Amino acid sequence: MHQHYQIRAGSTEPVVFVLGEWTNDGKTFAAVNLTTLAVNKVIFHRKTKAGDVDSFASDDVSPKIAITDAPNGKITFTPAAADWAAAADRYSCYFETQESGGSSVTFYPSNGVYTISIIS
Repeated sequence: MHQHYQIRAGSTEPVVFVLGEWTNDGKTFAAVNLTTLAVNKVIFHRKTKAGDVDSFASDDVSPKIAITDAPNGKITFTPAAADWAAAADRYSCYFETQESGGSSVTFYPSNGVYTISIIS
């Protein structure tokens, strides 16, 4: 299962992702409550068709990723134009969350991927 996004090459528009899991039947997507999980860090990983991986963390000096609605599992990625420069590329993405103190790491989604297609 996956969520699919289409983004225009060079776009600087924020992208909102909802972290969660698909049910076993693949028909329902349930958002996770990041407040309940005490998540204090989110890392966005994206992999190109060529296999290159970029990562963006919420605690970077100039963060591009942020928790914007914790109770509803919403994460916002605010890109620079160069982040989506590769027209016609496709990314497979996932998120890593860390709880306070770094004691627990969880990957979302655990049963699928987020895909991003770059269009010109």
